[in-house]
Amino acid sequence: MDVLMVYALFATFTPLFLWIEYRKMAIIQLPLIVGMWSFLIIEIGALTVHPIIYGLSLSLLVINILYAHAGLVVGLVNDSKMRGKLDDMSKAVSRTS
Repeated sequence: MDVLMVYALFATFTPLFLWIEYRKMAIIQLPLIVGMWSFLIIEIGALTVHPIIYGLSLSLLVINILYAHAGLVVGLVNDSKMRGKLDDMSKAVSRTS
């Protein structure tokens, strides 16, 4: 459950990284974040809900997992500025080891 909470925090902050250059992608992810947190509240609170609501929130969680990974790849790897920073960091790490 701890891993799921950490992932939920990362997925929640993903639209902030995408907002400037990929605003449409960030807006699409907002309802997915709401569904993800609703699922986590249902699970952590051990709430009894209708199976359709449970299935919908679980589906939004899974879709958000896939979409957040795609968003991070687009935002971090495909962005030329970020790619330059990642290259500089990897060079600095390789020099120290």
